[in-house]
Amino acid sequence: MARTRLEPVLEARIRPAAMAIEEWNIAAQDILTGEMSKSVASEKETLFFLEADEETAVLLAVEKSLAKGERDLVELLLETWKSESAPSEAEKAAAPVDSWLLLRNWLLDRIEQGEPYPSMPETYCDLGDFGTASIPFLIQGDFADPGGVGASELGKLLDSFFETKTVVIPLGEREWVLLGSSELLEASEAEDGESGEHESIEETLVSIGSGLLEMLDNEWVGECHLAVHMPIVPAESLVQAILTMREAVELGKAYHPGENVHFPWQLQLERLFFEIPPGAKTGFVKHVFKEAHSLDGDMIAALETFFAQNCSVSDTAKRLYIHRNTLLYRLDKFKQETGLDVRTFHDAVLVKIALLLYKVTKRA
Repeated sequence: MARTRLEPVLEARIRPAAMAIEEWNIAAQDILTGEMSKSVASEKETLFFLEADEETAVLLAVEKSLAKGERDLVELLLETWKSESAPSEAEKAAAPVDSWLLLRNWLLDRIEQGEPYPSMPETYCDLGDFGTASIPFLIQGDFADPGGVGASELGKLLDSFFETKTVVIPLGEREWVLLGSSELLEASEAEDGESGEHESIEETLVSIGSGLLEMLDNEWVGECHLAVHMPIVPAESLVQAILTMREAVELGKAYHPGENVHFPWQLQLERLFFEIPPGAKTGFVKHVFKEAHSLDGDMIAALETFFAQNCSVSDTAKRLYIHRNTLLYRLDKFKQETGLDVRTFHDAVLVKIALLLYKVTKRA
């Protein structure tokens, strides 16, 4: 079924005694008194759906030519919007629930239409402090059943963890975008000043992301993936940040299947290789590794650790808890089978690239 575009045409404050649009007066009254949960009517070539609570009415318009199954799906979508997006008490005080739903739909629509750099409409900017720098996070639940976890529950968990207000915008049943306060970086800088050490922004974000993932693993049933973005001004580039974080999760799953927290600035090579045709990837791997019979789990771990330790034999042996001569034996054996000595820059680059591609081609 082709995607049906939903267009918000009215969001009006209503009162039981008076309605902004006369022809919807009866339907709104029935909803407010509990006699109906929604109303559907048709006018000209448009099919209208009305949803309302005690304070707010939202009118959505879709094409009248909808088949019955499509119409049922739209009604189900309205119910899903209502059940998935319960905001915190602070959010309720700031704006109607439907405003957050419309923001979520605006974000998804811009992403689907391939518009990564649109500025956020002023209507949505008023929902929060989106004009100041924030740290974006993206959580994707890697489980079949969300288990009733919603924006409200997640928001309370994050507020307690960060000890500061965190904005939670649900993008789907298993996906949330978070906006953390830039005060997290300021607090880290203050700690660095006291200890006499200095961390870069990237290092600080790695620490924050790793701690957040550990908390989610301990407090939340089900595996999840977390992506962390550099600070942005949400009103200017939130859509682009979401696209970048989604890409980071996809790249992380493909090239680093054992990791669940992903940082876009650490995935530059992976992003470059992702667009290479599968046949070219396989050919390159075979050319580099040839018939390396020693390329087992221990050898791959040794090579990856060797690169992570900046090609230091001593540091790699310590990290692997093996004798230095044992590591040298493995590297020499790999050289005999492939003709490549990873202790030289040129060969190290080839093997590093081949290892990244090997993980993808092996599972293909």
